[in-house]
Amino acid sequence: MNDIKEEILKKFNEEYGSSPLITAAAPGRLEILGNHTDYNEGFVLSAATDLNTVFAVAPVEGKTCKLNSFDNSLCASFDLDTLDTAIPGDWSNYVKGVVYEISRLPGMKNNITAFNAGIMSTVPLSAGMSSSAALEISACFALGKLYGVELSPEEWAKLGQRVENNYLGLQSGLLDQFSSIFGKKDNLIFCDFREIKVLKRVQFPREYEFVVANSMVKHNLVDSDYNLRRTSCENAVDVIKQKYPEVKALRDVSFKILNDCKELMNFMDYKRALHIVGENERVLEGIKALKIMILRNLVL
Repeated sequence: MNDIKEEILKKFNEEYGSSPLITAAAPGRLEILGNHTDYNEGFVLSAATDLNTVFAVAPVEGKTCKLNSFDNSLCASFDLDTLDTAIPGDWSNYVKGVVYEISRLPGMKNNITAFNAGIMSTVPLSAGMSSSAALEISACFALGKLYGVELSPEEWAKLGQRVENNYLGLQSGLLDQFSSIFGKKDNLIFCDFREIKVLKRVQFPREYEFVVANSMVKHNLVDSDYNLRRTSCENAVDVIKQKYPEVKALRDVSFKILNDCKELMNFMDYKRALHIVGENERVLEGIKALKIMILRNLVL
């Protein structure tokens, strides 16, 4: 981490002729168990990684915000008068969206100033480790401090989610932002996305490590079927409610209830709902298994 911070300070000075006022970092994440359960009000077991995105910023006069991604020589800029307009397919939308969402906070509309920003990251792009959330959250923390915004960790996560939901058109949940914010070394994060909070950190045995292999198959939520999967889950809930009106989300659905309604729903909707119901079970069973592993290691 120190190496990347020293490097971004050097490159920032070379690019802009001055040092940044603020730097902030946020990690990528690994989804351990709880795939697509966050937007179904379910449980997730995730982890932050030791790979990070660093966002450096300094205020400037005028209305033009400049961005430089030093890792890949990407440059972008946007005008403060056009915050409500996303540029289709442009990487800068993740930062521009953060500025836009901050500007919508109570009392912030007239407090947004222009800035120069530099970005460096060790989180691989489009590799399923949520480089987008690492960028969003590092930008949230840096720009929040620049603009004097104080929010709870949960509210910063929700702001990052609004960037994706409202600005990018991706109906994502809060898994990525929560993981980036609440991650801790040698621990997994157990989240309840009905309560929208971290229930606890689950100790992970130090004798074991997660090994992540980059298959080089690019992962891009904006261009994927993510929204279609979410719609399938919502369709399944609508069907289930006809027989089980107490059901609010797939979080409330057991295998028995789902199979009881199988013939009433589209087969793809059923398959996707089956995955969610199983994932919620696997999160809870996974936590039990980790506790047993820890106890066995203590005994041995």
